[in-house]
Amino acid sequence: MKHRLQITCLVAALAAYPAFAISADPVTKAPPAKVEPSGVHKMDTDFVAKAGASGLAEVEAGRMALKKTSTDGVRQLANMLIDDHTKANERLNTLAGLKNLSVPSEPGEANRKKLAELEGKSGTAFDEAFLKQQREAHEEAIDLFSKQAKSGKDADLKKFAAETLPKLQAHLKHVRSLQKGGHDK
Repeated sequence: MKHRLQITCLVAALAAYPAFAISADPVTKAPPAKVEPSGVHKMDTDFVAKAGASGLAEVEAGRMALKKTSTDGVRQLANMLIDDHTKANERLNTLAGLKNLSVPSEPGEANRKKLAELEGKSGTAFDEAFLKQQREAHEEAIDLFSKQAKSGKDADLKKFAAETLPKLQAHLKHVRSLQKGGHDK
């Protein structure tokens, strides 16, 4: 008899369970919170996207310069850009991966247009256009990295920006010296 009473109570509890589950359903269907999946602030995700795209463009521009220039100064700058930006890109990719962020896999539309402009030039015209684009690109990159180093929300990305900034400034200084003194320096 006691055993039969336990079975009856168990059957009654199981029969009532779906009713409780259904009544709880509207509470569980609350709209999802609008939070970045990675938990990283928008300023930081924007930085990763812009820095990644511009870094890739610098490497491509450097490779193009190695093929198209005939001056030692531009060749030296191109090698420096390829080396430094490849290292920075790898470091950014590692940091982004740790934060579950995606990094661009190509330069982006604005950078592609600039690369296409260079593609159509040769000789001195190429060198002058290349140096002009590098000056502008590095001025923009220095601004981007400076803002991230000062105001970024993610400590690792702030540190990356601050540590990369001196290389960007050195690149800009090198570009300016080539523009002032000719391309053979």
